[in-house]
Amino acid sequence: MGLLQKILAVGIAITAISLWYLYQSLTATPPLPNLQSTWWGPGKARKVDESIRPFKINISQEILDDLSDRLELLPDLTPPLEGIGFQYGFNTQYLKKIVTFWHEEYNWREREAYLNSF
Repeated sequence: MGLLQKILAVGIAITAISLWYLYQSLTATPPLPNLQSTWWGPGKARKVDESIRPFKINISQEILDDLSDRLELLPDLTPPLEGIGFQYGFNTQYLKKIVTFWHEEYNWREREAYLNSF
């Protein structure tokens, strides 16, 4: 067996072993966290308050006016390629429809009253 053949055989063996380890790491099931004893918030672990308390949604008119102003200032968006939906990111034609809906059609006060009815 020549030197080139030995090098090729070693290279194939290394590649095969590497692919096997990669396959093992990609198909292994990751361990699930123990949610009973793990604190997921910032700072020291503390008891989570799981009580249900009534609350009322009350968004100020100032915030809604600011949202309306921001939606009105939508910059010119680059149109998507012809015949392309969401293959290269969010479709800007659809984004314009969403912004128009939120700016002109969505009735926040009606939705706020509905959510507060629960």
